[in-house]
Amino acid sequence: MSNNVVAAKNYPDDIFKQTSPDETQEVGGALLNVLTKSWQARSMIYEISFADEETNRLRIQGPFQGGAFMSFLSDGGLRIRTGEVKTQKGGSFVAGSGMLGIKAEGGLTLASECRGNLYFNAGRPEDEEEGLNVLSDGDIITQARGSEFHVLGKTIVIDATDELILKGLRIRLESQGKIEMAAANIVHVTQNKKEIITGQDLKFGAGETTDIKIDPRSSKNDLSPGQYNIKVAGDYKVQAGGCVSLFGLGGPGTLITNRSVGMGLSTKTKFAAGGTASSDIVSTGFTTIKGRGGVEVTTTGLLDMSGTSSAMITSEGTMDLSANIVNLDGTATVRITGGLIYLN
Repeated sequence: MSNNVVAAKNYPDDIFKQTSPDETQEVGGALLNVLTKSWQARSMIYEISFADEETNRLRIQGPFQGGAFMSFLSDGGLRIRTGEVKTQKGGSFVAGSGMLGIKAEGGLTLASECRGNLYFNAGRPEDEEEGLNVLSDGDIITQARGSEFHVLGKTIVIDATDELILKGLRIRLESQGKIEMAAANIVHVTQNKKEIITGQDLKFGAGETTDIKIDPRSSKNDLSPGQYNIKVAGDYKVQAGGCVSLFGLGGPGTLITNRSVGMGLSTKTKFAAGGTASSDIVSTGFTTIKGRGGVEVTTTGLLDMSGTSSAMITSEGTMDLSANIVNLDGTATVRITGGLIYLN
């Protein structure tokens, strides 16, 4: 039935008398039965019975200018349709046109036997392409009982003006790209922490790094089958309450160019090694002490140089043996003891 047909306000009854009641008319395989129709706004209520004699529909049609209607279906369904968005001259939209507005003191929507679907388009240009905008003056609780909850989108933004809390028995973050974190302070509180990095681990821009262990049984281990490099522009200090052991096995590598020794200690200035109790240089092989500028061994106590095998002191220049300890008679004593003494 066309919406452009205007019903008469008063039907004439002086031309002929109606001898039979109005009948329904079959239109396109369906029977249309108009229950009531307004002559002014052309609103109407009518029934539609389809050819299968089982499908029926009751429709309430609004004013013809709007095009909105509500249909009650024989299968128990309910359809509510608003009209199209109206435009004024110049192309501007008429405010509120085509809008479905519901105001109630409370409400409950239950889809008990089928899935509920909500679909929204991108909105009008003045809505900044917002398809759905939900405003609540109280708390909003969305719950999926015993199932999964998915939020899909190209860009998802969660903006909390006070606090954002994520709770879960297990929380997993997955990304095909990179994950960025920016905050004034980041605090991790956990019992165990494990990181698996197959590429590069780079930290840049930290003013200070402090690692504090409060448990005396704690330990820190750095295990790597590759190279280990530490470079500092300032001082480097290592202090331990227990023992300190440095061991170099020697072998192939790329960081150290001189590979004739397994461990080397050097400095551009003076080098000192010693202990407050005693100092030992121990080697299971041959031990050599060399100095291009000279070698000096001084002590305020006893100087003891001994060996279980042969002992040899040689010099290509002048060699002096002297004792500055003065005896009671004003002389110094130098003793050379041996089974055979050769002086040449």
